[in-house]
Amino acid sequence: MSEPFLRCRAVSKRFGQTQAVDRVDLEVAQGEIFALLGPSGCGKTTLLRLIGGFEAPDAGEIELDGHVLASSSRFVPAEKRRIAVVFQDFALFPHMNVGKNVAFGLPNGADRKRRVGELLDLVGLSGLDGRMPHELSGGQQQRVALARALAAEPRLMLLDEPFSNLDPAVRQRVRAEVKQLIQSVGITAVFVTHDQEEALSLAERVAVMMDGCIVQSGEPAAIYEQPATRPVAEFIGDANFLPAEVRGGIASCELGEVRVQAGFDGAAELMIRAEDLALRGDGASTAEVLNVEYYGHDQMATVRSASGRLLKVRLPAGVHANAGDRVTVEVAGEARAFPSQ
Repeated sequence: MSEPFLRCRAVSKRFGQTQAVDRVDLEVAQGEIFALLGPSGCGKTTLLRLIGGFEAPDAGEIELDGHVLASSSRFVPAEKRRIAVVFQDFALFPHMNVGKNVAFGLPNGADRKRRVGELLDLVGLSGLDGRMPHELSGGQQQRVALARALAAEPRLMLLDEPFSNLDPAVRQRVRAEVKQLIQSVGITAVFVTHDQEEALSLAERVAVMMDGCIVQSGEPAAIYEQPATRPVAEFIGDANFLPAEVRGGIASCELGEVRVQAGFDGAAELMIRAEDLALRGDGASTAEVLNVEYYGHDQMATVRSASGRLLKVRLPAGVHANAGDRVTVEVAGEARAFPSQ
């Protein structure tokens, strides 16, 4: 990555006895879509608020485009940072129509009517400037919020759980639209989410936060395929964990011998993704299918192994499995091993 556009150095924030953000280092490139991913209470929204200027850090430094926004000797208030924020509930003014909501974000002296028209056209809402927020769908309200944020011509856009209030049926479509919009404008964007699918599909890079710290960051595929720790592996995707013994890149476990990514030999916890397991039915096997959840594009089977361990197995839509089936569980891909604690 070239010289970072946004940089946080050892940023910390405490609320009473709670260490919300703990010496976080973060770098985001100009024009990048970056996700802060983690469970509720991990500190990701606090970090977003520190970047936006809604909170002051107790320690550390925040820099944007070479300018220090917060440090031990300097604090630039939120309204002077040229950072736009799209909130979880969109925060549209209910008594203002769409045009006035968008115009609220325009700088003084701008040709407001022309600029509002340009922004609504950009987000695909041309001609809806006279509508009231309650007359719009959730996806349309999301786009109005984006247009208002872009009106101020910010250097950085922050999005706090931007899709959590949308109906699940439209969430995926709106995510794709927002990603395309952000990329077309070329603005740098950082968004917070607890939804792993959202982070992996929308962001170019992802930072996983836990207990106030960034525990891993990188491209989505690397985060998913090579989690740095067991907690990250548990949080990202559907993973099975089995006790194993690793020797020379081969792990021995109750499913047999499995190729592994491991830089050690000895006792291990083997992580196998649900999609890296397969079922073979022969009627005489000792594993039993307990449940199958059908999603259309694929299905998830819960299987009880001979040892009594419950395993999640992701199956293609065309594979037939039913509760009560006796099956053999096979490892179809490579696994990842973590040293036993």
